[in-house]
Amino acid sequence: MELFAKKSRFKEIKEQINKSSNTIQENKKALNIIKKENRINEKKSPISFFSKQLEKQNLVNILNINENIKVNLLYATKNNFIKKKLYSNSICFLRIEVAKVLSSLQNELEKEGLGLLIWDAYRPHSVQKILRSFFPDNNFIAKISNHNKGIAVDLTICDNNGKSIPMPTDFDDFSEKAHHNYNNLSKKILLNRKKLRELMIKYGFTPFEGEWWHYDFLKIKDPKILNIPI
Repeated sequence: MELFAKKSRFKEIKEQINKSSNTIQENKKALNIIKKENRINEKKSPISFFSKQLEKQNLVNILNINENIKVNLLYATKNNFIKKKLYSNSICFLRIEVAKVLSSLQNELEKEGLGLLIWDAYRPHSVQKILRSFFPDNNFIAKISNHNKGIAVDLTICDNNGKSIPMPTDFDDFSEKAHHNYNNLSKKILLNRKKLRELMIKYGFTPFEGEWWHYDFLKIKDPKILNIPI
């Protein structure tokens, strides 16, 4: 009887250990899930926080206005003239007035099987300072840019697949070829540049003569210089 009692007690203890072990494993699994979710939230929260700050300044993610507009923010990559990533994400923010006008322009281009491809939009002032430290030329990079106010956009025309149509230069080319008055180009490229310019002016934008891709929307009264990260 004593031996049977010991065996029964051993079985009971073993079952308790197994149950406890399973609980520990379940707790570890749950803890790992929580940790994973926290890491995701930690990554998301700065973007969410800064997005809300920008929204308070009347800036919006342009894809929330028109999801057909193509966005490739080159300062969110190393594919730019300083070869450094300057934005933490590639969300394109603009003043809501600017975004709505670009949406209308996009709708017009779509009738021709074309669209807009945006390379840069709102740019924090701190990033402007970095760019200027690499290329301190007021003809191209000013101390304060309308990009810092969310009222400037760097863009081109693209096809339905997001491939840009032939233009005089790539983005951020600081040569004379980037100027609107440079005409030693093929007829096709001249017509493409003219098409973009005429459309942007039609919708209320002002071209920057030194960069064929840069346009300012100057109809907004007293826009603020912002330094909210993106």
